[in-house]
Amino acid sequence: MVFIDMAIFVAVRNDRDRHRDAATEELEPF
Repeated sequence: MVFIDMAIFVAVRNDRDRHRDAATEELEPF
């Protein structure tokens, strides 16, 4: 389901923003 995938993506992105992980930021072009 697209909505579930989007919810997971947003949750993971928010979690990465919270931790400020430099390694994951390099992998994400967002």
